Amino acid sequence: MNFLNKNKPTDYKKLISLKNKRKKFKNFHSNLIFPDRFLIVEKIYQFIVKDLIISFFAFILLYFKEAKSPRKRRKKVIDTVYARFVSKEYNFIWLSTAFYLLVSFVPVIYIVYLINLFLSNMDWYNNAIGSEYQNYFFNLILGRFLAGANNYLGEISISLSKTDELSWHTLLPWLLLFLSALYISSSGYEKLVSANNYIYDHYKIGTYWGNKFKGLLLVLFVAFWLWFISTLDILIEKQFVTIVDNNIQTSFANNLIYIIFTIIFFYTLMLGLFKFAPSFKNNFSYLNKGAILAAVPIILLVLLFQTINSYFSYSKFGSVVGFFLSIAFFINWFAYFMFLGITFNDAYYKNYISARTINKKSLFL
Repeated sequence: MNFLNKNKPTDYKKLISLKNKRKKFKNFHSNLIFPDRFLIVEKIYQFIVKDLIISFFAFILLYFKEAKSPRKRRKKVIDTVYARFVSKEYNFIWLSTAFYLLVSFVPVIYIVYLINLFLSNMDWYNNAIGSEYQNYFFNLILGRFLAGANNYLGEISISLSKTDELSWHTLLPWLLLFLSALYISSSGYEKLVSANNYIYDHYKIGTYWGNKFKGLLLVLFVAFWLWFISTLDILIEKQFVTIVDNNIQTSFANNLIYIIFTIIFFYTLMLGLFKFAPSFKNNFSYLNKGAILAAVPIILLVLLFQTINSYFSYSKFGSVVGFFLSIAFFINWFAYFMFLGITFNDAYYKNYISARTINKKSLFL
């Protein structure tokens, strides 16, 4: 390109020619599609989520539907679930909901203790459970998959156990803290209500205060169900535990009972949330498949936490910080698989039941 030499005069036509050449090169360069450096990671993720998890559960859960409908419906369900689940807007939905569910974790524990506190003044309840509910709850329930739960959440147990009698004077500070925490925690389940309506393309996403009130009721439902299942678990496991130097030692029977109640709790919890959270009608038979898909990985995650609990120490990671990160890790995957179940139910409903949703006549039914 000798005409670029400044020592030589350049005419107008050559400048125009140079400008056009640069423009063509720029347009060509902007249309180049470079290979994705992380394509292998995307392929691995697609293989695990779509080809293994979703396809496996779709084959099992939709097996009896194949006799009445072509197999292409099952493939359409798999493609729909994966396409929606990896979309950017969908990732924003479940990640934002996971954060609010993390905030609601401690308030749910507060509600469980308040229920136990109210019932502890009844003789029949004390005779069945005893005064060591908090100790059993931390060691037999939470402590098995959250290492150090007794150390970092035990302040709730210690403070409540100091209440000598049930009166407004002693309960008012805890009730005020509980109500404020309950209001904050309802945000997560409020997001769950609107997310269900959005995923199913329901014509009503819901109002702010309507979803907020429903979120409060869902928090109470989760807390009450956790208290109910944990109480049954404690009643049975108490018969097999041995106490040595104020430490609870479990046996194989305790672990087996714990696994059974873990399966019951998370399956019924998913089924209840999928039924009561949306603003439209949905039968339990339609929700059963997504509840199984969501509950199985969560149960395996809980059992994995239980396995590594005895080998894990938070003191290496800053104690409280490590404990909080452990809870955040669990809630993150809890929300991930829960929304995977919701998406599967949506694809099943649209392909096998109806393309439209019918609004509920009441709050939950």
